Amino acid sequence: MGKGRNTIVLGTRISDLMYDAISLIADKKGMTISECARDILQQDMELRVFMSEIHKMRSMLWKDFIDSLKDRE
Repeated sequence: MGKGRNTIVLGTRISDLMYDAISLIADKKGMTISECARDILQQDMELRVFMSEIHKMRSMLWKDFIDSLKDRE
């Protein structure tokens, strides 16, 4: 991802059947197909765990970087 951006477009091929199912769920919930697909992904526990771990690692790296700048002063 580029500087200042925190989202990225993800494209994938899915079966017609899966698309139709997501479309029906989206209609039922009053969402767009993209919003519905994002919602489905966000409910995946394994994905949430990995996102949490990546966030923790990035936070630790950022803290170490800030601390190294302070040490130079």
